[in-house]
Amino acid sequence: MMSEMSITLNGQERSLESAIDETYKELQKSLNNSQCSLRTLCQRVENDEFEESLIYNYEVVDYIDNMTELFKDLKKICKSVLAKPENEDEKIILAKFKEQRKSAGLKV
Repeated sequence: MMSEMSITLNGQERSLESAIDETYKELQKSLNNSQCSLRTLCQRVENDEFEESLIYNYEVVDYIDNMTELFKDLKKICKSVLAKPENEDEKIILAKFKEQRKSAGLKV
């Protein structure tokens, strides 16, 4: 079933499987790169290399911004996959679930 589903992200329609795989691949790449850049930033600060530290600081921020957008894409994927309640029983289940999350201080 997943192979038959498609989703539009950033104006491009692609298979659900491809969207999930590409999004996680990009997240992993940005996470790894941000870690390397942050470590380099720390080294530059220790060596009093102000200009270089600025470059790496903003590089880390750019990776974080990219990951923020990728996490938004994952939320869109989840929302598009989740079925709408089709009957009263499912509507009650959804309402209870949302209330439990709200009571626990989680987003609904």
